Formats: sequence, C-alpha cells, structure tokens
Amino acid sequence: SAQRLTMRVDGSSQVFKISSGLAPEHATPGSGKCYRPDFMESMHYSSLYNKAPMPNSVFFNGNIAMHATEAVKLLGQPASHGCIRMTKPDSRAVFEAVLAHGRANTSVCVVGKTPVK
Repeated sequence: SAQRLTMRVDGSSQVFKISSGLAPEHATPGSGKCYRPDFMESMHYSSLYNKAPMPNSVFFNGNIAMHATEAVKLLGQPASHGCIRMTKPDSRAVFEAVLAHGRANTSVCVVGKTPVK
C-alpha cells in the first residue's frame, strides 16, 4: 500500500513514489516474483492504450513496464493499467541504471498486493 519503488545499485538505495495498476482488473501482476527486464525504449508508445506515451520504459513480465507519466498527482496510489508509473526524473534514473548495469544484471521484484479502492 506504500506505492513505492526501491532501486538498489552498488550498495545504495533510492526510493521513488509510484502508481501501480488499478485493482482488481488492472492490478500489477507478479507479486512475490522477480523478473529480468525484457526490453527497454527511451520513448515507447502503447500499442494497447491509444498510443499513450511511455517515456523511459523498462519492460518486464511481458507487456508490463516501469515508465514516466504526466499524471504525477496520482502517484502514491494505484492508477495505471498494470504498469508502474513514476515522475520523469525518477523513471530516467531507473532507465539509466538498468542501461548502465545491463538487463542481464537487473532484477525487477514486485512485492505486495495492489490495494482495491
């Protein structure tokens, strides 16, 4: 219920406010599981949701991504169709960390359960 992403790199941590998927229909899947990123795009446009812009996308677990959003006022509560939304600067920090360390050296672990409003 904290709606946070913790990034650990080289012994240090950063915590970012996020929005996860809106339950029950769009809850972010995979609680308790870890994934390697499938692919990354600095600017992706959703093929599922009206070509919505998804800057700094790091995809995992199929078509789920961590990416920037313009809906920053919704951060801290579930609001997406399953993706993990962040501010542009926060998503850029995550994107650059994955790029620097490589997808093969990155784990995305989903913890907790998306609360139902």
